[in-house]
Amino acid sequence: GGDAREAVFDDVDENQLDLELDDAELGSMLPPDVLDAVVKIYATHCDPNYSLPWQMKRQTQSTSSGFVVEGRLILTNAHSVEHHTVVKVKKRGTDKRYMARVLAIGNECDIALLTVEDETFWSGI
Repeated sequence: GGDAREAVFDDVDENQLDLELDDAELGSMLPPDVLDAVVKIYATHCDPNYSLPWQMKRQTQSTSSGFVVEGRLILTNAHSVEHHTVVKVKKRGTDKRYMARVLAIGNECDIALLTVEDETFWSGI
């Protein structure tokens, strides 16, 4: 809500800021390096079948977002990579998807940490 916008625009006079901005307008006001830190996450999931534990349920796919943090890490929601079999990430402005490795999942706080081994992913971030 408003708290995130206030944090980004804390040096802007509140009277100058239209609080009814849509995502495109807000994105156009953010510096490019902030936007470049946001990545799209593509996950393939295979949920366990609790009634037939020797079988897995049908694979599903999902997309979500994450953002790059210090230490070549990507922070995202735990539910977006839960029961993952494959996780890939894509940077803004490119179609190339990079294989990601899930380092940690915290279901209690719904946060997960990922990394990408491919050095080319990290250039320009």
